[in-house]
Amino acid sequence: MPWTRALEYPPAMRTLLTVSFVLLAGCHSCDGASTEPARPSTPPPSAETAPPGYLRLASGLDPVHTLDRWLLLQQAHQDEGVLLAPYIAGDVTLVVPATTDRARVDALATRFGAHAEEIAVEPGQLMRPSVVQTRAATGLFAAPGDAHPSRIVPAHAIVIRLDGPLPGQGVAPRGFAWVAVTRTDGGYVRTSALTSYAGCVPTAERFRADLPITDGHSHAVRATVSRVGASFGGELRDAFLFASQARNEDEAEEEERDEEAEGKHGGGLGLYPTNDACELEAGFALSFGPVLEQADLVDGGRGRASLISVVLSEGDDELEAKLYRVGVPEPLVERDLAAGTPGPWPALGADALSGTRPGASGTSDHPR
Repeated sequence: MPWTRALEYPPAMRTLLTVSFVLLAGCHSCDGASTEPARPSTPPPSAETAPPGYLRLASGLDPVHTLDRWLLLQQAHQDEGVLLAPYIAGDVTLVVPATTDRARVDALATRFGAHAEEIAVEPGQLMRPSVVQTRAATGLFAAPGDAHPSRIVPAHAIVIRLDGPLPGQGVAPRGFAWVAVTRTDGGYVRTSALTSYAGCVPTAERFRADLPITDGHSHAVRATVSRVGASFGGELRDAFLFASQARNEDEAEEEERDEEAEGKHGGGLGLYPTNDACELEAGFALSFGPVLEQADLVDGGRGRASLISVVLSEGDDELEAKLYRVGVPEPLVERDLAAGTPGPWPALGADALSGTRPGASGTSDHPR
């Protein structure tokens, strides 16, 4: 519309037309206007400059020894936010989120003789530990596909489960979990054999003191710990069963070659009542020359002390089951097992005390 004609309109109308024209002129790109929010004037920090998300609390160790460190924190109720992360090669280390209170971080690191340092780790690499318990005697496998277990973990044993990819080993196949069963031994067990555990875990010092001086230390670090109900001659009491498969002895230093068993020799067992403070009271201990392959606590009968069934080995061709009464150092029953039979083995029970009777194939009873 020509501006000369617009002048013919009344003043109010001319003002409205002028405003409309200015608005149209200022919105020349309205038809294709972007709805995206305005971009910041400075770009966000790159991944290379972003602060790491985790701080390591200790030097690297293999998973078993690192989990032993974690258990110290867990039992002291200081494990909140503490995870495991890959460190160097197959080693792992304890870490906490970088947002953790610095005073707590320094205190935790000092506990392990280290200084907290930043570590580059992806959340998917983190491993989450938890304390669990075995439902029954179960096999521990070096790898999930193995045909035979490397050892038998007793019933009600307290172990540390690790969820997450082990360095260099990937994720365990479905149905298996990696666990630390002693302070030196770990492997895979079937997840169906595990249940949660929320109680205390005692040290093995009393167990160590009850064994021969040459065996005590290695038995303490190689012992599984099971929480059980046991009778010491009266009603059932809360108790802990320690079972050490072997002592730390170099196979090359063995003097008696017939006692060699794939680098393992000797076994130890201890059963102790406990109180609410997780303190062990005087109990019952046994030391064996052969390797202790399996230990089971068995009902001893109404008003009588519990029974302990053990399986011992002296090389690949000798397996023997023995049954003990708590408080009695000599076996009540001895039974030969067929060579090469893999565990777990059925535990001897009170019925084995009824007298001499034919055993199953490859077995014989020798009551005492």
